[in-house]
Amino acid sequence: MSMHFSDLSAELAEALDTQNGGPLATDGAAGSPPAGAGQDSRSIAAGLSSLAAGMDRRFVEAGTMLMTAIETIDRLMAVLKDISSALDDTSARDAIATLTDMAERLGSLPDTLQARELTLDAARSHSETLEKHLVEMRRLLDVLRIYGLNIKIAAGGGEGFIKFVDDLNLRLDGGLVELDGIGAMLDRLAPDLKEAGSAIDPLRRECERVVPAVPQQLAADAASLQQHMQSMSELARDIFSIAGDIQREVATVLGALQVGDSTRQRVEHVVETLEILDGWSADAAPAPEVEQAVRSSIYAILAGQLVGAAEDFSAGANTLLRSLQDIGPHTTRLLSVIETDGGSNGPQILQEVERSIIQMDDLTDRLQTTEEQSGRLVEMVASTLAGLDAKLQVLHWLRVDLRNIAMNTSLLCRRSGDTGRAVLVVAKEIDVLCNQLGEELDETIHTIRRLSSESSSIQEERPRDLDDGGLGGALEIVQKGCSTNDAGLEQGRADASHLIELLNRTGTDLADELALEEAMLSAGDGLSALARGAPEPCEAALDHLAVLLPQIAKLYSMAQERDIHRAFSPIPEPVVDDLDADDLGLFGDDDDDEDDGLF
Repeated sequence: MSMHFSDLSAELAEALDTQNGGPLATDGAAGSPPAGAGQDSRSIAAGLSSLAAGMDRRFVEAGTMLMTAIETIDRLMAVLKDISSALDDTSARDAIATLTDMAERLGSLPDTLQARELTLDAARSHSETLEKHLVEMRRLLDVLRIYGLNIKIAAGGGEGFIKFVDDLNLRLDGGLVELDGIGAMLDRLAPDLKEAGSAIDPLRRECERVVPAVPQQLAADAASLQQHMQSMSELARDIFSIAGDIQREVATVLGALQVGDSTRQRVEHVVETLEILDGWSADAAPAPEVEQAVRSSIYAILAGQLVGAAEDFSAGANTLLRSLQDIGPHTTRLLSVIETDGGSNGPQILQEVERSIIQMDDLTDRLQTTEEQSGRLVEMVASTLAGLDAKLQVLHWLRVDLRNIAMNTSLLCRRSGDTGRAVLVVAKEIDVLCNQLGEELDETIHTIRRLSSESSSIQEERPRDLDDGGLGGALEIVQKGCSTNDAGLEQGRADASHLIELLNRTGTDLADELALEEAMLSAGDGLSALARGAPEPCEAALDHLAVLLPQIAKLYSMAQERDIHRAFSPIPEPVVDDLDADDLGLFGDDDDDEDDGLF
C-alpha cells in the first residue's frame, strides 16, 4: 500500500516549521534579505511535488479497484440479461419487435430496389449528357487555341500579345487536363452503372419469391413467443430497473474519479508557479522590499489556489464515495431478485419458435449475401459521383478564366494602338467563343450537381441490413428459454455477492487514500503565513507583477484557477480591445490599375 496523504501533510507541516523567525516572519527585520523566504517556499514546493507525483500512482490503484468493480457489474448484468432474456416480457417484446421488423424489411425491399433502379437509370442518362458536354468543350478549347495563334499572327509578333497568348495556352492546357480527369471518371462510371443495375435483378427475384409468405410466419412466431413470456414480466421489470439504477451510479462514479487528475494538475500549477518565482528572483535580483512584496502577492494567489483545489477535491471525493456506497443496496436487491427463479414452463413452444427462426435465418443470409454484392457496386458508383462533385470548384475557376480571357483580350487591343485594331477582329471571335464555352460549362456544372444529388439518393436508397444481428439475438433469447440456466443463476449470485464485498472494501480504502484536503490546506496555510507581514506592493513591485502574473496565468487549464487568480491578483487584467479588420491589415486599398496583369 502506498504512503497515505496524511504522511504528506506531516511532511509539509515540517517544511513550514522552517519559516518561524525567517525574513518573512512578522517579527523579522523589515530590511532583511528574502533568501530564507525562497528556501521556505521551496520546501513547500518539494512537498507539493511529492503530493502531485504520488497522485497518479494512488489514483491508478483506486481506478483499478473501481474498474474491477465495474467489470463485475458488467459481468453480473450480462448474466442477468442472459437469464432474463429467456424469462421476461421485455425480452419477449424485443424478440417480437425483431421478428416484426424483419417482416417490414423484407416487405419494403422490392420498393427500395425499384427506387434504386430509377436513380441508376437517371445517373446513366446524366453521365451520357455530361460526356457530350465534355466533347463540345474540348472542341471549343481547341478552337480557342487556334484563335490564340491567330492573335500572334495579327499582332505581328508584338511582345505583349505573345505573352498574353502563351499565358492563354497554359490556362487552356490546365482546363483540358481537368476535362480529361472528368472524362476518365465517366469512363469508370459507365461499366459500374451497368453492373450495379444488373446486380439488382437476382435480388428482386429472390425477394419476390419469399416476401408474400414471410410476414404471416413471423407474426405467428411472435404471438407464440409472447404467450410464453408474458408470465415473466414482473421479474424482467425488477431486474432492468435495478440495472438502470446501477448504470447511473456507475456513470457518477466514473465522472467523480476525474477529480484526482484535475486536482493533480492544480497542485502542479502551484509548484510551477513557485519555480517561476524563484527563477525570477535569481534573474532579476530585485531589492529585498520589492521581492518581499512580489512574493507576498503571489503567495496569496497560490494559497487561494490550494484552498480552492482542496475544497473542490473534497466535494468530488465525497461524491465518489457516496456513489460507491449507493451502488451496494442495488446489488443486494439484484441478489434477491436472482434468487427468485421464474423457470421455464413452455419448452415446446420455444422449440417450435426456435426452429422457425433458424429457417428464417438461412433465408436472410441468402438475401443479405446478394444485397451486399449489389451494395458494393452501388458504393463504387456513389464514390465516383462524389469525385465528380469535387471537380465543381475547378470548373468554376475555369469559368472565371474564360470570362477574364474575353475581357482581357479586348482590353489588350485597346491599349495597343494600330496593332490592337488589327487584332480586334480576332478578339471579337474569342469573345463569342468564350461565351459559348461558358454556357457549356454552366450546363456541365448543372449536370454534375444532378449527378451528385443522385449519388446521395443511391446511398439513401440502400436497403436496411436484412439481419443486423437482431434475428440472431431473438434466436438466442429463445434458445436460453428452452432450459433453465442453473449455471447462470449461480454465477449471478456469486458475482452479486463478490460485488457487494468489493464495493465495501473499495469505499473503505478510498476514504483512507483520498484524504488530500488536509495536505493541500496545510500547504495553503504555509503560503499564507509567508505572505503575511509584507508591505503593499510599491511601483517597482507592481511592474514585476505585471510581467509575472500573465506568465503564471498561462499555466492554468481550468476555469476555477482563472477565477481564483483574478480574485487575488493585486493588479487588474489587461483588456484587449476588439480590432477592426482594417487595423489588422486584412484588407488593403483596392487598386484598379489596369497595368496589373490580365488575369
